[in-house]
Amino acid sequence: MQKVYQDDSYCREIETTINGAWVFEGKTELACEDLLYHPAGGGQPDDHGSVVVQGKNYKVASLRKHKGEIRIVLDDGGVLASETGFGDVIICSLDWERRNYLMRLHSAAHVLMAAAHKSVKGYVPGGMQIAADLGTATIRFQHEQEPDTSQIEQILQMAKDITQTGQEIISIKFQNLDAARNTGKDIFRMDPAVQLKGQVRIVKIGEVDFNPCSGTHVKNTIEIGNIKLIGNHSVEQAYSEIQYSITPTCAA
Repeated sequence: MQKVYQDDSYCREIETTINGAWVFEGKTELACEDLLYHPAGGGQPDDHGSVVVQGKNYKVASLRKHKGEIRIVLDDGGVLASETGFGDVIICSLDWERRNYLMRLHSAAHVLMAAAHKSVKGYVPGGMQIAADLGTATIRFQHEQEPDTSQIEQILQMAKDITQTGQEIISIKFQNLDAARNTGKDIFRMDPAVQLKGQVRIVKIGEVDFNPCSGTHVKNTIEIGNIKLIGNHSVEQAYSEIQYSITPTCAA
């Protein structure tokens, strides 16, 4: 399966073929040769969109991972599964407004964590999470690296500098994690809770960040917009968190 969402996050529509169709929990699931939609993972929610099969339009309800395969779940009551199957052509269209906003929020998280890497001694990233309504997102710190007020201000200022200077954002694939780590050197960072084997996809932001990531991103930090921290950072379970938003907002 070609993951179009990783190869070209700006692609809004593709034509592909169906490899299989099933009914799961009352909805049709499709496995396709190419996948336009990003499935929920790494703190980023599912993409939304629609598909056209045999001239009929169906809304994408969600994406589901099944035995290493990502399936498109349709809001159709399970009807389509008996009418389509292997080899049928499908047209997939993306909810671009949602995708673009997710890309910006996700890229903002990388920028903030890059700034934290430089501002907080011994910083260990604890991942990020975009809220279901896309209104806010958070980056996490291990408690032993919990930032103080001056460090939070420094993180925000550095993040704003990175976005405003227009740093290029690209993805690079490495054969393994060690090769990526050796290339990234001082700007390499990684959540220690994440386990990676085999080929690794790195998202690189200029000369400030080098991070394993499977999500979607904008091409340049200038596209992120203004990053705004929301209130004071909070403590949640094993992490401390900084919550943020970007402007302008969009409806989910």
